[in-house]
Amino acid sequence: MPYPLDFHFFMFLTITLSSLYQYLPSEEFIENNKKEIKTIGLLTSIALAIAAYLTSPTLIQYFYQTFVDSIPLVQIMSLAVIPQTIVAILTANRLGNKKSRTVLIVLD
Repeated sequence: MPYPLDFHFFMFLTITLSSLYQYLPSEEFIENNKKEIKTIGLLTSIALAIAAYLTSPTLIQYFYQTFVDSIPLVQIMSLAVIPQTIVAILTANRLGNKKSRTVLIVLD
C-alpha cells in the first residue's frame, strides 16, 4: 500500500510551512501586513513542490525500492503543498483580523 509514503512526503513538505501559519496571525492582529513574507512563503511552497515533484522518482527508486509504484502518488501529493499554503495564508489572515467564524458548507 503506497499511501503512507506519499502522505509522509506531503507532511514533510508542510512542516516547513507551518512556521508561516504560526507567525502570520499575530502580525495580522497588530495590523502589520507582511505581504513580503506571504509572497516568500508562497514562492517557497511552489519551489518545494516543484523540487519534490522532480526529485521524488529518483529518491524513491534509490531509498525505497519497494514503493516504486507510489511515485505518481508522491508527485501529486507534492503539488498539493501549494493550495495548502494558500489555505494557511488565508486562514491566518482571517484569524488575525478577528473573523474566525466557522464556515459551514452543506452538501445536498
